[in-house]
Amino acid sequence: MNYNFNLSETASINLYVTRIVAAHLVMLGHGIGIFLQHVLGLYLANLGLIFFFFISGLMTPYSVFRKKSTREYSFKEYLINRFSRIFPPLAVTLIILIIIDGFSFNNPLSYNILSFFATLFFLNDTCLGIPSFGSARPLWTLPLFWWSYMFFGWVYLRKKTVKSKYVYFIILGALVFICFLVFSGFQCNGLSRYIKFFFLWNSGLFIIIILNRIEEFNSNYRSKGSTTINSTSRTRITNHTINQITKSSKKNHYQSRNSLLSKSLIKLSAVVSLILFCLTLIVHAFYQNSYPISYLMLFICSFFFFLVYSQYSQHKYSQKTKRIIIFLSNYSFTLFLLHYSLYGFFIDYFRFFFNNIVLLLISYICINLISIGVAYISEMRSNQFNAFLLKKFKLSKI
Repeated sequence: MNYNFNLSETASINLYVTRIVAAHLVMLGHGIGIFLQHVLGLYLANLGLIFFFFISGLMTPYSVFRKKSTREYSFKEYLINRFSRIFPPLAVTLIILIIIDGFSFNNPLSYNILSFFATLFFLNDTCLGIPSFGSARPLWTLPLFWWSYMFFGWVYLRKKTVKSKYVYFIILGALVFICFLVFSGFQCNGLSRYIKFFFLWNSGLFIIIILNRIEEFNSNYRSKGSTTINSTSRTRITNHTINQITKSSKKNHYQSRNSLLSKSLIKLSAVVSLILFCLTLIVHAFYQNSYPISYLMLFICSFFFFLVYSQYSQHKYSQKTKRIIIFLSNYSFTLFLLHYSLYGFFIDYFRFFFNNIVLLLISYICINLISIGVAYISEMRSNQFNAFLLKKFKLSKI
């Protein structure tokens, strides 16, 4: 595939914002469910989860396509990149769970060494029937993320990964089998539901491919426009010609970046995205926990038009705003992993001192602060950990 697409700065920042919103939707939803026992909690948490899966399926292929278009990029390096991103916050989370669940969590089916290692190796909550470790319910999603990463990476980065095609297909078959175990759900009772997450993750991949095709058309359009201007410059220069070129330059100042997409179309994409997202929320209200295809398709289309708007709009964030957004995004995964268990800790030890609404607000703030501290030694160190492993395995970036 001839890859030319790069996210604009605005689109990248908007994806950071989306990631922050996803993490806090899940966290707030669980908080409302635990403290207030209101159905709104399930609504928000499931919506945030949909955001997480789609963004993951969008950004992982995007990163791989970019790297492979500029240099040699192997499955080994890809594996280290993914491992460095997920393992540090997961390992620290499991250590914290050992401590806090040791005081109040009393489910021996989850709090045991088998669940610990199954969670560590992304085999929890599958057909194997081993639940995720401790009280952190969001950990059930990690095998779905991880094995989606592995399947995509192995299929796309197959060249030069192994010398023998037989070995390649044996490993591919093993990955298909593991994906079947994982997406069948806990004790093989969730295939019809979990396979939709696989569909959602891969829809992000196809959105990137579509955006790449749009960028190719734009590049061809710009090339033709450039050829026309060069041809004009070789003709006799008159006052009329100069005025025409000046007007054309002003008109194309905006279109030099957007080409095929006019300002009106870009605004229209924002409106369409908003309408589709409102429809998504309405459908979600009727199917809160079943994820019908109609709901997922509305969400995917809404996000596609949102990306088109973000990519080609002229909106710019200030430097201060960008720093704040990136900071909040840098601990979102840790927040996602830790919040549920910490909610349990707060409600076990402080429910007699505050009413439920006040305790929800206090715990919400405290869990964010705790997650920032944990992320500082794990999630925010993923780049250093990645560089260390690349150097260790002699796969340093070219």
